[in-house]
Amino acid sequence: VRPRSLISDMTAADVVGESPVRLQRDVEQKNLEELNARLEKYILKQRAKDASREAFEKDLAKIQQQARQAIHANTKKYEEQLRLMRQQRDEHASAREELQIRVSRQEAVITRLKDQLTDEKKYQNDLNQQVSGLKSQLEEARGQNSKLQDQLRKTVHALKVAESAGRSAEEQLAEAREGADKSSHEASALRAKCKSL
Repeated sequence: VRPRSLISDMTAADVVGESPVRLQRDVEQKNLEELNARLEKYILKQRAKDASREAFEKDLAKIQQQARQAIHANTKKYEEQLRLMRQQRDEHASAREELQIRVSRQEAVITRLKDQLTDEKKYQNDLNQQVSGLKSQLEEARGQNSKLQDQLRKTVHALKVAESAGRSAEEQLAEAREGADKSSHEASALRAKCKSL
């Protein structure tokens, strides 16, 4: 509380009766008190500023510590993720290389099987052609056999009709029978050959 002005409390008579030295001392006392009050106020403000600065520095240190911890944690986390990614990359590269080798082997197997299939088809075509040729030969032999059998029947009939024709007729009959037997043997051989196919 600022002191009340000494001059305001004095009466006119007191002022008239006061010495200049006393007045000067009062003024100086008043000025000193005002200076003390201002100094005290300044000190309080400065202390408040110091306290605020200390609190700020503590908060700043705490934030910096938290930031360092967060950076360290994030760095470790990033390094671990990076290590895992590199490991996965290496594993994928190894798996891809192994898969490429397997694909190459499978392609080689497929190529070999295609070649075998082509050879099998060619062999089957050749075999079908052979069977077709043998069937044609068999049909031709059957036709010849039928003709020979007709000739044999005609010859037998002619021989029966002309039994009295003599030895020449018997020789013709024997020759006809021999030809028929030969044709029959050839036809049987062709049948057996076709069945073996």
